[in-house]
Amino acid sequence: MREINIIIKNILFLIYFLISIVNSHNVSINNEEELINTIENYNLDEELKININDNSIDLSNKITINSNIKKLSLVGSSKDTSILKFENSNNGFLFDSISEITLTKLTIIGNLNFVKNKNIIFNDVKLNGGLDVEETYDWNLYHSLNNQNQYDTFYLENLSLYIQFKDFQYIGSSQEKENCINLFGNVIIDNSTFQGSSSCRDSLVSYDGEDRNSITITNTYFDGNYSNNCLSIYQAKSSSIELSHFEKGGAYQNGGGAIRAILSSLSIKDCKFKNNFTIHNGGNIYIYDSYSFDAENIESFNTTAIQKGGLIYMDTSLLSESVANIVNVNHNNEGIKVNPNTIKYGGLIASIEGSSILNIQNLYGSNLFGGYGAFTVTDNRGVLLYSNNENELASSFNVINGTFTNFYQDYEYISSTFIFIKKNIEISLNDCKIDNLYGRNAHFIYSEYSANIELNNVSLRNHITSIPSSFIRVDSISNTERSTIDLNSVNVNIFQPFDVLIKTNSADINISSSSFESIRNCGYTEECLKLLKNWNSGINDSSIAEIGPESNLTIMETSFTEVLGMTGFKAEKSSVIILDSCTLVMCFFEEGMILIDTNSYKNVGHYIINGGYFLSVMGGRSTIVTIKEIDSTSSVEINFSFFDSCFSVDYGAGIVYSLSYSNSTNTNISFNECFFMENSSADGGPSISLSMTKESEPYFSNKDDLIIENPDGFVTNPTKMILSPDSVNSTSILSGEILSETIKFQIINDYGSASEIMNIYSDRSIYFKKLTDIIFFNVEVDDPNNAMVIGNSISYCYNGFCEVPNVQIIGNPGKYKLQLKLITYGVHVEFEDHIGEIDLTIEECDTKEYTYRDIENKGFKSCYKPVCSHACANGSKCVDNDVCDCSGMPYTGQYCNEYYKLKREFYTNEAIKIVAYILFGISLITIIGIILYSTHPEIKAGSIEFLYVILVGIILNSIYVYYLSFDKTKKICIIGYLANNLGFSLVFGTIMIKSLRIYILFKYIKKSSVGLKRSKMYSIIFFIALVHISLMVFWIVTDNINITFNLTTDKKEYTACLYHNSKTLSTVFNLVILFIGCFLSYANRNVKKNFKEDLIVPAYTYILFTILMEFISSEKGISIEVQDLFNTIGTFINTIVTIYYLFFIKFYNLFTRKSIEESLSKNSLSKNSLSKNSGSLYNIKSNSKGNIASRGIIGTQKLDSNESLANSNNNSNGSLCNIANGLNKSSLFHNSSFINRSDHIKYSSNNSLHYNIPLHRK
Repeated sequence: MREINIIIKNILFLIYFLISIVNSHNVSINNEEELINTIENYNLDEELKININDNSIDLSNKITINSNIKKLSLVGSSKDTSILKFENSNNGFLFDSISEITLTKLTIIGNLNFVKNKNIIFNDVKLNGGLDVEETYDWNLYHSLNNQNQYDTFYLENLSLYIQFKDFQYIGSSQEKENCINLFGNVIIDNSTFQGSSSCRDSLVSYDGEDRNSITITNTYFDGNYSNNCLSIYQAKSSSIELSHFEKGGAYQNGGGAIRAILSSLSIKDCKFKNNFTIHNGGNIYIYDSYSFDAENIESFNTTAIQKGGLIYMDTSLLSESVANIVNVNHNNEGIKVNPNTIKYGGLIASIEGSSILNIQNLYGSNLFGGYGAFTVTDNRGVLLYSNNENELASSFNVINGTFTNFYQDYEYISSTFIFIKKNIEISLNDCKIDNLYGRNAHFIYSEYSANIELNNVSLRNHITSIPSSFIRVDSISNTERSTIDLNSVNVNIFQPFDVLIKTNSADINISSSSFESIRNCGYTEECLKLLKNWNSGINDSSIAEIGPESNLTIMETSFTEVLGMTGFKAEKSSVIILDSCTLVMCFFEEGMILIDTNSYKNVGHYIINGGYFLSVMGGRSTIVTIKEIDSTSSVEINFSFFDSCFSVDYGAGIVYSLSYSNSTNTNISFNECFFMENSSADGGPSISLSMTKESEPYFSNKDDLIIENPDGFVTNPTKMILSPDSVNSTSILSGEILSETIKFQIINDYGSASEIMNIYSDRSIYFKKLTDIIFFNVEVDDPNNAMVIGNSISYCYNGFCEVPNVQIIGNPGKYKLQLKLITYGVHVEFEDHIGEIDLTIEECDTKEYTYRDIENKGFKSCYKPVCSHACANGSKCVDNDVCDCSGMPYTGQYCNEYYKLKREFYTNEAIKIVAYILFGISLITIIGIILYSTHPEIKAGSIEFLYVILVGIILNSIYVYYLSFDKTKKICIIGYLANNLGFSLVFGTIMIKSLRIYILFKYIKKSSVGLKRSKMYSIIFFIALVHISLMVFWIVTDNINITFNLTTDKKEYTACLYHNSKTLSTVFNLVILFIGCFLSYANRNVKKNFKEDLIVPAYTYILFTILMEFISSEKGISIEVQDLFNTIGTFINTIVTIYYLFFIKFYNLFTRKSIEESLSKNSLSKNSLSKNSGSLYNIKSNSKGNIASRGIIGTQKLDSNESLANSNNNSNGSLCNIANGLNKSSLFHNSSFINRSDHIKYSSNNSLHYNIPLHRK
């Protein structure tokens, strides 16, 4: 009917247009002036037709066309050639009070403003600028008439406006404004294109129907340029959009990336939406207080709403109810894949708030990312549908024939992958197929309040989340608001990890003809386990269904396959769960399919199972029913059911396991006419039932037949302990004796049989069991004040028996009870009669034949004969158990086979350490002195570098002495050898080198004028040290350094260092070095003292004491303390002598000379006395070869021709002498340091001063 009305309107308008052409006035213009003149000079009250023929006209000013023209037509030849262009983009045409306006085949660059017009026609027009139409509603007139009917008649005749766009092309204005296009009246848009602009803050096209007008759009393309909402409709009486495209819409001020409809009726058909976006609600469509909304054959691609509702958002505030019908929708690539968390709330397909009813038929959705849920029916969090209804009337959401694939949700808090509900909602999904839903903390359907949910012929496959989730979860905390959930022909396949498949508070739930397959909890999902590990949490308490108080769950003709969780079903007080003709195959429930525990409010309720089939169901200690505690608030009734190949993986029972001693178990748990085939339990547990006692066993209507078929099908927990037939019932011993008789006990249950698991615990298999599964016991005496068990009294039961081990018993003579008390019960539960006992007698001790004393230090005497397990050595006697008498012998130890250890004397040790400290301190003081006086001739004459080497060697000697005070270990031997021999290498090696240098200078002076090079000198010292280091490395690598035990003459044992035989090489090598040094010192004996250092005494001292120390160390009869003391004394003497002759004398001469110089400076000679001296102050001679000799100079050196030795003149200034410039610090050796004994100051017989000045060469 609507289409017919539109056609009639168009025909009437066309007839009117043709008639009006007859009275039209045609004018052709070529420029702005002609256009303005034509408009201003036209006075006829008919149509003015202005032709712009293939011409582009620039317009500099705004042009106003007022009411003196009744009809106006601007006609061009083509919109490509006929162009009206305003130079200023803010200018344009103002059409004021012109009844009819027609624009044809034009391009207009500028703004168009329409005021008080009745008909506006755009035909093949291109507009680049703004377009604004003034509202038609006259509020002043409306208030003045104060009559709605009169105003409506007047409006229809005088104020109504009709706007038509045909082949219209619009490009957004560059002028800043709210909306690019503002439209009022009745609007028809056909075969047009609209392109948005960033200069427009909100909508590309904004339409206000003023609650009486309509808009129709067909075959039109909208491009929001990611800046504008494509189309905003407000108060439209009706609005129809067909065969149109909406792309790149961007809504930033309000919702609706493509279309926004408020207080309007809207129909959308055969339209496409692509790449639309809003930071608010409604990525494609935003509906608020809609009178009606119908959508058919919709395609949506890559749409995003940051807040809610990707495809559609609906809300109501004023209306009591808003209804939306959507048929044949294809919705793809919703949300933000890179960062799905950007979607704050969700409803990637639809979001419903207020009193809204949404019906969807034939919906296909795929590749949806982010948000709280696909559908949200609350204030947030749905991926598909989002609904929030605060009104009392219930919202409604219906989907028929929907297909949904590839949804992605990654929200941190509780959300949903499909539907999120807050309040007052009716959900209906019919003939839907849903695949590949991925979430983080998301349930499939989630409601915070009560809800009515109906699913018919719905398939859900591959629902994967990071955190355990539910298929349907209603978290209503109110018991007065009941939920209704009906599932018919619902198939769920691969739902992982799950928390509770169906969880409600107060609800009525019906499930029929459905299937649930491959449902696994967190324990079987690697990602979930990692999360729980980070949270320090255990595996979640998962179950198929968990219902609140006074709820009802009925499941009919439904199968559960590979459901792996903690329990099957949970119910609170006064709730009933009924399973009728259901099948469970290859399921695993850690605590059984049904867990009854009246201490937990979640594990009570009433269960009825009729005609069930349970195949290969597994559990922890039970597969079907586990009872921890029971009373009248709980019951389980299982009728005509078949249990085939059910298996408990821990010791328990194949079907039912009860920990309760209550007789309510027998009255409230019943199996009526049930069949059991090949059921079993781990570790030999019963195949059917395990209870605490026979009285607290569940009721089995055919129990007698079952026992005949399977005698081990029913077992109870152990109830008492009895002696085994091969055990003694009493024993007698002496105090301290070890039990040797067989004492065994058996653990018996209420059926009089031993626990089967006890027989499984053999000597071999028990090592493969957990400690918590093993039964441990303790052996003790009933009177601990007079007797006790010592030794390993704790043992374990195996091979069906608990056998008392061979323990030792001590105590006062008398009669007792020897008891075996269980301290752990393994897989069993503690029972009262858990102590086994026999009579025990401790006999009196015959002290004539036995020793009677407290050898165990326990307060009780033992009666025994002394026995030494090892023969007493060296003629000693056995006086007690493993005790030999060593008195009067030089031996010690338990068996008198050990020597007394030599104890080092404290004062001797301390004296050795003090010597080490003294040597170390002297070395440091000497080093400091050398550093302070390093420039003084006395110090330089001794070659500072070698003085430092000697002092380092002395420090090593102090280390060697220090470690002589310790008992010898392998480490001490290594340190001692290295410190001693490296100290020798550095000290005596340097002495030898000094002697060698003097020897070379004076014995071979005619053969060579060159001394010993410094590098050679260091190489020799390094070689001596390297020999000892190499030997030590060799001994360490070959493990040839050991400790030997030696005896003193009085049989005291001490440790000594045992080196490899190659140590002889070290000793011989040192002796060779010593004799070389001795020879060199002897050879240099005739060298004047002025030309050498006093090295003879240190060398002879080293030779003497080194040989003496080696001799004493090689004597085995000498005590190690004497050896260490003598080595300390020898090292000390060697070091002191070396320091005295090489350092002390130098410092003494240094300070003596300094004292003399200070005295001379105070009593200096006058000029006259100096000039009268008969002799020159210095005597210097120069031979013909240019060799210069001087007193105090060792050897001779050649000077260059430009060098002068000295000038000795008495000048008027009275100076003593002038030494010629050019004399430089040098040594007697080529490139070697200068060597000189010292400078000496002496008085001659005639009282003249003589200086012995060292000769320097440049």
